[in-house]
Amino acid sequence: MRGRVSAWVAGFALLAAADAGAGTVYLAKGSAWRYLPGTGEASSPDPAAWRDCDFDVSTWAEGPAPFGYGEPALGTDLSALDPPMRRNYTTVFLRTEFSISDPARLAALWADASYDDGFLLWINGVEVLRLNVGGEPGTYVAPTAVASTNREALPAQRLLLPDPAAYLVPGANIVAVQALNQSLSNTDFFFDLALDDPDGPDLAPPRIESLVPRPGITVRSLTQVRAAFSEPVAGIDAADLLVGGVPAATLAGAGAGPYVFGFAEPAPGDIAIAWSPAHGIRDGAEIPNAFEGGAWVLRLDPSAPPDDIVLNEFMASNGVTLQDEDGDSPDWIELWNRGTAPIDLGGWSLTDDPLQPGKWSFPARTLAPQEFLVVFASGKDRRSGANLHASFKLNRSGEYLGLYNGELPPRAVHEFAPMFPEQRDDYSYGLDAGSRPCYFLAATPGRSNAESATASGFVEDPVPS
Repeated sequence: MRGRVSAWVAGFALLAAADAGAGTVYLAKGSAWRYLPGTGEASSPDPAAWRDCDFDVSTWAEGPAPFGYGEPALGTDLSALDPPMRRNYTTVFLRTEFSISDPARLAALWADASYDDGFLLWINGVEVLRLNVGGEPGTYVAPTAVASTNREALPAQRLLLPDPAAYLVPGANIVAVQALNQSLSNTDFFFDLALDDPDGPDLAPPRIESLVPRPGITVRSLTQVRAAFSEPVAGIDAADLLVGGVPAATLAGAGAGPYVFGFAEPAPGDIAIAWSPAHGIRDGAEIPNAFEGGAWVLRLDPSAPPDDIVLNEFMASNGVTLQDEDGDSPDWIELWNRGTAPIDLGGWSLTDDPLQPGKWSFPARTLAPQEFLVVFASGKDRRSGANLHASFKLNRSGEYLGLYNGELPPRAVHEFAPMFPEQRDDYSYGLDAGSRPCYFLAATPGRSNAESATASGFVEDPVPS
């Protein structure tokens, strides 16, 4: 979509896309956002309330940027939603946050925006940017509104945001975006955003990149927590993690982690886990930024029923059966949730090595009851976009293949051990209706294996005498 940027850029320096340099990135491209399709107002009766810092967006869906459809390399494909964006709505509401230790020391705040077609940006409820969207600053924009013109997402634009000290606060800062397409029928849409200070000091506190077990889940055992930070940290001790109010006993890890905290298993029930208010965790900046801490809850239930999810089918020598988004035909693995409850795969992992159960970890992804999920075993290591790609490939001669849950230590939920047998081109292998391993004469990725005839093995290839 060709076009121009909205004329309303007064007060902003508009430059061609450029490298953010060696400064500090406060919000990176590809970050996770809460999002809400614009089929109606984001908040009611006050349509502006969703931009407020204390507005609860926990019920909104969560996914990685870029958001869009009809474009390559999307983090969240809006054409896969029900209903899809095209022909149903022109607006998407987005929320995320970033932290800054001392806004008074910020040299400048830049926005690096890739968008097709327009958007409004608020930080802590203050409108700071309106691009390719009509109306004066501060005026209401309905969810049925459209961008002023068609434009392409690339090249990205870098804009110097004015007077950030007027709206930034120490600690968490809330970013709200209303992204708009130019029409309901447009064939594509795209949005991604970064915020950075290319020349100023590092004011970004270390943050948690991953936690295992994931907050909010039910586990059957709980004697360890694993945490990875966004950057190397210092001053971390076992007692910095409180489990049910009791300091952890052991700690292993270095740099950015992962750090593994060990402790005696608490009594079953809801377990409050928190970083001690007295922790000394900090980064390595010239003036160190302190970790902001936080708290979460896990439920410990040793009698919880096991998750009924299996490695239902895989293909270790894919010739022409299934292509990925790059037009390649890599190996693939199909999961099937056979149970009656949805399963959050965040923190679960696939591996071809029993000594590395966490070899490739799933992103946050819920698998509904009776739902299938295909993961390409391509070695491309992609955790976002229309398709998931593991970091390893399968060996057609046979090897171990396992699915591990998100507990710590991880437990094998289903595995082909010690190894699956030799495979043939474009024949899949998996479980028949009786959960017996077999070959399938016609692969059924994403569908029930009952649709295909089976075989127990192959005749050996003839050897010339």
